[in-house]
Amino acid sequence: MATYATVTLYLLLLYIAIVDYRERRISNRANTLVAINAALLFFLHDHSAVIFVVINLSLIAAIFMPGYLKGLVGGGDIKLFCSLSLCWSPLALLWSLGTGIALLLLFYGALALKNRIRLIEDGMRKDHSNEKLFSRMPLGTALFSGAMATQLIALLENI
Repeated sequence: MATYATVTLYLLLLYIAIVDYRERRISNRANTLVAINAALLFFLHDHSAVIFVVINLSLIAAIFMPGYLKGLVGGGDIKLFCSLSLCWSPLALLWSLGTGIALLLLFYGALALKNRIRLIEDGMRKDHSNEKLFSRMPLGTALFSGAMATQLIALLENI
């Protein structure tokens, strides 16, 4: 049962990653499904501790509230991380977020470099076509890519 819940969680995170990348928005319906799935995982795992949830919520408040107050982080991102605080340890949550942000920054850097080279070749000064793409980082996409990279690293360590 826990395996099915974990697979479902990652499928939901994949859906959120795609939607967040395209629209820069995470719906309440998707966050509710993640919260239900995370609560199910919390009750299925014996090693889940309430102290992890408290630590995760404290970390989320410390990391995301300044960005939320400045309008850089959306409420959907915060709800997503609060939902995941039920089933992930603080280290897994931070590792997934950090790895995902690093991967997205590398991707955005390569994309910006490609666009800059294209602008130089075309003789243009500024391109306004990708302003929405670079407007804010899709944290749902960062979280999913970081979680997948973390799972891949853990899998490679066990080989």
